Amino acid sequence: MKFLGIDIGGTNIDIVIFDRKFRHIATYSTSKHLKNLRDIIKNFLQHDIKAIGIGAAIWIKRGKVVKAPNLPSLFKIY
Repeated sequence: MKFLGIDIGGTNIDIVIFDRKFRHIATYSTSKHLKNLRDIIKNFLQHDIKAIGIGAAIWIKRGKVVKAPNLPSLFKIY
């Protein structure tokens, strides 16, 4: 069973796949690729992914991002 892990940082977005061990798959520039994150995730779903975990330093209230100190561009997207 494969799991996708995504770490959204202020500088980079890192992608890992866990299938009994972690494998670093890709690093993307956050400033260039955050707006395309949905498409990036869709590409990885071809690998029989069972679940996705996403980590980021953000605060969410009622389903909306209310604070993202390292990701100011996030408010321009969502």
